[in-house]
Amino acid sequence: MLLRVVRGTVEEGREADFVATCRQQVADRGRAEGLLAHFAGYRRRKGIDRFFLASTWASPEDADRTAGDDAHSLAARVFAGLARVDVIERYNLLEPVFEGILDAPGGVIRVATGWVMPGRREEMLAWMAGRRRFSSQNLMLGWAVGERRVDGREEFMAISAWPSPLVIEALVEPGREGMPLKAAIDRFAQTAAVERYQAICLDLPEGMADREARRVIVARFLGRTQADLTASDLRSALPSARDDPIEVAPLGVPGSAPDPRRFVLVARVAPSDYARAERLIADHGGEVILTSREPARAEHVSGGATATE
Repeated sequence: MLLRVVRGTVEEGREADFVATCRQQVADRGRAEGLLAHFAGYRRRKGIDRFFLASTWASPEDADRTAGDDAHSLAARVFAGLARVDVIERYNLLEPVFEGILDAPGGVIRVATGWVMPGRREEMLAWMAGRRRFSSQNLMLGWAVGERRVDGREEFMAISAWPSPLVIEALVEPGREGMPLKAAIDRFAQTAAVERYQAICLDLPEGMADREARRVIVARFLGRTQADLTASDLRSALPSARDDPIEVAPLGVPGSAPDPRRFVLVARVAPSDYARAERLIADHGGEVILTSREPARAEHVSGGATATE
């Protein structure tokens, strides 16, 4: 299996056209044979828009047939005049494998690259195969991990998609019950670089709902009792909410202790269950601070934590 990554630069003033082309390409090729998952993101730094496209495939042949080989890539053709492809990278895709197309307004794609420590590769693969040890995976919108051998070392790329920076800061941190994702990976690998990209809203056609990544609702409660009761009711009322754990945790400002008066609930549900989940949260006095229907905005969140990087 293959993880294929395309990075590049959007031409000044062509951002809207670039996003429109991304949407059209996903609509046209989202059901391509062998396509397992797709992630699309962008980041603006020092006045320059950079894009990140990652796709996973059942085989390299499937990727070449749809996306072209690296010397004649589809991205270079369809983005001509809109964006410049700077680099195309290929990794061997590692299990567990996520399948779906990330379409999460307000979501964040976190990309970590580095090297596996000498002699720790097999231990890392065994840890990854044990899904229960991958506790933070329950909060992700999607993920992909790949490796390749460079200069005698095993280089890795770990892609994880999250509903917002708020979730990363509030839930994936030292001191929470269970081993944090970063701390676990640090046992096996040396991270060289970490980047964050805003997920591109793809507006998937209704006919592709089955390819859509599961969606996350993040809600804030003034009290643990209300949050726990809501979690219980969501599991009882929504079949899709039973598939993954519903997390409840203290909500704190990044870099400080959690606030015992505020709690955040994170639930992963099917898109068709969104409306019912929101109603249940409201019935228990919760405030939804992120849904997939519109980008997260900083003013949605009080107490010093924000939903923007």
